[in-house]
Amino acid sequence: MKNEFITKTKVTFNEYKKLRKLFPSPYFKKIVIASIIIFAIGGVSLIPPDPLPILDVLLVNFVLIAFFSLILIIFELIFKKYNYKKYLKKNPNDIDYILKFYDDYLENERENEVIKIKYNNIMKINETRENIYIFLADKKKIIIIKDKCTKELVELVRNISSENVIIKYKKKYKDFTTLDENKYKTVRIILIILFILSILSLWAGLFFSQFVSRLNNVPHVLWIQNLWVLYLCLPIPILSIVLGFIYVNKGVKCIKNIVCGFIVGFLLLIFGSFSSKFDYRCNYEEIYSYKNIIGVNQIPTQGEYDKIVWDSSYLQNHITHYIKFTDNEELKLFYNNISINNNWLMKEKLGTNISSLIPTSMLCEKYHKCYYSLYIKELDEYNKYPTETGNYNIYAMLFDYNSSYLQIEEYSYDYKE
Repeated sequence: MKNEFITKTKVTFNEYKKLRKLFPSPYFKKIVIASIIIFAIGGVSLIPPDPLPILDVLLVNFVLIAFFSLILIIFELIFKKYNYKKYLKKNPNDIDYILKFYDDYLENERENEVIKIKYNNIMKINETRENIYIFLADKKKIIIIKDKCTKELVELVRNISSENVIIKYKKKYKDFTTLDENKYKTVRIILIILFILSILSLWAGLFFSQFVSRLNNVPHVLWIQNLWVLYLCLPIPILSIVLGFIYVNKGVKCIKNIVCGFIVGFLLLIFGSFSSKFDYRCNYEEIYSYKNIIGVNQIPTQGEYDKIVWDSSYLQNHITHYIKFTDNEELKLFYNNISINNNWLMKEKLGTNISSLIPTSMLCEKYHKCYYSLYIKELDEYNKYPTETGNYNIYAMLFDYNSSYLQIEEYSYDYKE
């Protein structure tokens, strides 16, 4: 065989990246395994006697799978060089080798050995613009770098054949248009920036939704109602997808923009929809039914009322009421009434026993003007700890003047002497 049918291959870091991008089967294998585990765990929640709604379970499963896929992509990007070093240790003999092609076999010359491979042991040949990948029956891969081959050798490899050849799949060669590196240099930079921004847009959306909540003095538990802010980040992954499809057909390597755009866009849509799914807004006038419990003669007439009936809580029969007063004059008047009301005290004056009945969610921000009150229905008294065994209905209350909020935590309490 002539010398032009000899080629040398060295699997550099760049070649390793091409290999991972073209054949991401380990990545998909992890996703499949994770999906099976997630659906198996989700299936347990559908078992009677207290099954969850199947649509809710499916939604949570798909969100978890999408999130797991995104994490895998991020880890792949961060630890790519580390994975390359692992690949070198695991495949020391498949890094640097010389290939010699003959009529019905090829020889793979390594540092300490020569392996003869008959063409009928080839299972698949896959060709790209830059390389040819030969898959053997033992699942090993041989990489041929086309820049280091003559045209005759490339043609020979494309037409490997034998009477007994077992080739499950042979991808036909596609005449790729030569990519003008300088022409698309700026485009590649923009696509990389878009890819990074797409990943960050989910976290940015979550950050800004919390920022909006803080700006409007929204209690932490109601922060989820501002997740609609995530929709404002959707143009970034959408633009990444559109430009990805445009330039991938022109030979620019930007599949990651398309994949990342779809995953992040899906997560933004799902998480953004939670703002309407978890809407606790009630008619403000309902708060007047708690007037006697609040113990203040005049309750502001303008405000917003949110009521959360907890499905699960460390408290029994737990209901949270958030009332935000929107009129400044009424807010000041209510504050003045609270400040002179003997039933409303600053936390340091409540005492140890009463403080133990205040839920942990009732926190006063530093430098805020806050008053607390605890009403027990069965005792019909304020800020008094029960002394007899029994079940008590408790209303723990917090008024935060700076945030314009009145918080009421309603729950049952079993007391034993």
